[in-house]
Amino acid sequence: MKPILIKDNKSYDKSKLDAIPSLTNQVLDKTLNQLEQEGLFIFPNIKDNSDDLCGEQMILQSFNNNYYSSNVMGFLGFGEEQLFIQSRFSVVDEETNRDYFFQYLLEKVLELLK
Repeated sequence: MKPILIKDNKSYDKSKLDAIPSLTNQVLDKTLNQLEQEGLFIFPNIKDNSDDLCGEQMILQSFNNNYYSSNVMGFLGFGEEQLFIQSRFSVVDEETNRDYFFQYLLEKVLELLK
């Protein structure tokens, strides 16, 4: 299954995530602390040391007929379902299908890829 792509800090009609109902149900309207306690989401300890993230923040929140993404980016998966939350500042290279801004963040900010 091809991952569903959304951006952080944006609003989406609920139908945008119809293809990933199990994944959506696992994270919807739950805080990062709740997800960590349920063992469904392992978040780096930087949430405790970040000005932009806190344990009470949600990945996806529902309101009326919309889902709202927060200030969380990354890859989520549940079974065969996948969600990629890109930065609202990202531009994906059409030829390589690479998100160089996200790669930069992983390399420089989180020091994950060196």
